[in-house]
Amino acid sequence: MTQLFALVPKSAEVGTSLGAVGQQMLGKFKKLVVTSLDTAAWAQISGAGRRTGMPADWAELPPELWVAWSGTWFYRNDRVPALDGAALLQRFLDVGVKQLALELAGQFVIIIGDARRQTLHVITDRCGSLHVFVTETADGIAVSTSSAVLAAWLGAVTPDRPQLDPLGVHQFIATGVIYDDHTLWAAVKKIGSGMVCTINAAGLQQTRYWHFSDLTPEAYALDEAVERIHAALTDSIRHIAGAFPLIVSDLTGGYDSRLLLSGLLDAQVSFATTVSGAPSTPDVRVAGELANMFTLPHAAQHITKNPSFDELIQALIYTDGEYDAFEYARISKIQTNSAAPEAISLNGSFGELARGYWWELIWPQLTACQPLSGDLLSRQRFTAIPYDSSIFSPAGQINLQHVLAEILDRTLADIHHFPKSMQMDALYYYQRMNHWQGRLVSATNQIRACVSPFCFPQLLEPILQTQAHARLRSLLPRALFERHHPKLAQLPLEHGYPPRRFNMRTAWQFLPLMSHYTDKIKSKLSVKFNRFYPSKTLQTSSTSLVDLFPDVMVHLNSKNSELLETEFFNAEKLKTWFAPNTVLSGAQLIQWKRLVTLELLLRRLQTND
Repeated sequence: MTQLFALVPKSAEVGTSLGAVGQQMLGKFKKLVVTSLDTAAWAQISGAGRRTGMPADWAELPPELWVAWSGTWFYRNDRVPALDGAALLQRFLDVGVKQLALELAGQFVIIIGDARRQTLHVITDRCGSLHVFVTETADGIAVSTSSAVLAAWLGAVTPDRPQLDPLGVHQFIATGVIYDDHTLWAAVKKIGSGMVCTINAAGLQQTRYWHFSDLTPEAYALDEAVERIHAALTDSIRHIAGAFPLIVSDLTGGYDSRLLLSGLLDAQVSFATTVSGAPSTPDVRVAGELANMFTLPHAAQHITKNPSFDELIQALIYTDGEYDAFEYARISKIQTNSAAPEAISLNGSFGELARGYWWELIWPQLTACQPLSGDLLSRQRFTAIPYDSSIFSPAGQINLQHVLAEILDRTLADIHHFPKSMQMDALYYYQRMNHWQGRLVSATNQIRACVSPFCFPQLLEPILQTQAHARLRSLLPRALFERHHPKLAQLPLEHGYPPRRFNMRTAWQFLPLMSHYTDKIKSKLSVKFNRFYPSKTLQTSSTSLVDLFPDVMVHLNSKNSELLETEFFNAEKLKTWFAPNTVLSGAQLIQWKRLVTLELLLRRLQTND
């Protein structure tokens, strides 16, 4: 799928050369066959996978206008066909960039060049799921869907080597996610969600076209919400099927994929389903039962082998080194094998917002209009998993809990007077989904088109505006299943109880909840215990790194470590962690995988081969 690089130079003299370097870096890092648009000297754009040649209707548009995009975009009211560049440009001319952005749905980055005004517009989707980045030098402002490409470009057009961002690096190694506008690179920033970013001779201006503050809290009671969401889900899936006749949908044992399944069935479109995991897991078992119930084409995949070095490098290319390459190597294999390349992959992401996700932290004060504590959320969710901070040098050490608390407080600045339930939704939406789920979408989009209908505004807005008591404990999807798909309400979820409303007649069906919550309590106690009593030794299992990842360790030890060349890590500690016979497991092994991901990224940018 398309990857983008665009440049607005500050003088015509440097435009062509700087754009050519960006084009070269995109081709080298992403290993794409790069094509270019013939545009004015002030802006250059490169993309791989764009359609070549222009349809006849482009001739009616001003020749100074052009458009390129990554991801999948649709119109919430079918005013303009999905993925029709000429129609999108005409709409841009008719209503302007902000109104155009408000009318779009999907997970995308759209870049519109307007040579008449020497202006570049970058539109991000409402959640910022398709990541796009910006950097600036004395000679120009560059935009790309790859943070690594911008880092490589900076290294090629400036005299200094691009510097790592200490906060971005610490967040990634500690949590696996990079929040706010940070990346792994100090001079490369992520453009926010729901933004129109305008770049011209005056510089860069960002305008938010949509925000949680535009919503009306507690607007819909349960019955009205069920009907609005059912209609919007069905309609959104029909929009998707109109652009992508081949659909493959994730199907698990949980609520969100089952809610997606209800929309697919009611939209009456053709689709197949897929699940990943061991055959004995509840997810795989329940997904198979659902597929059999509705006679659906269904595939179950189970990846058991650790990734090879070449698979790690490919995962690195997809993720820009901002996601655990070991984990994404598994995901990319599943996506590659799941269906024909032209099929679109659907998932139930954002569906958890219909179920009051994370609300247990604010119950019973769901509708209290009081500011949420960023410190509480940072401590109990965003930095809840312990990590070994001793691998960082003093230059790389930060108080992660304090930093993320400030980010969360800033996220809520415009809606601190909203009900606590909606504030919690906003934190989950703007931080967790934007940066964690968005990183996955941005990577998978390079393999095949992918989207979640639950991020479409016509569906997302009624979900978020439903009264809190109607979403608490997943009441909203339960009620929807009972009203529109009784079969889906009867088959138990992966935890053994059915997604239906609890009453005296159904109480016996919820007995498995007791063991489910017992396991959750044990898990939380285990995390707290490990936080206060961390392991004093690395050796926590009997399998060494060289036994787990033989070809990876050969490559790691064949060259000097790039991580040791940075100032952010404790050299002696890092050498111990990278020794072939070191034994790691659990949280430490996960942390090691992130270190390897960063090491491989630095090597790739050094050699660019």
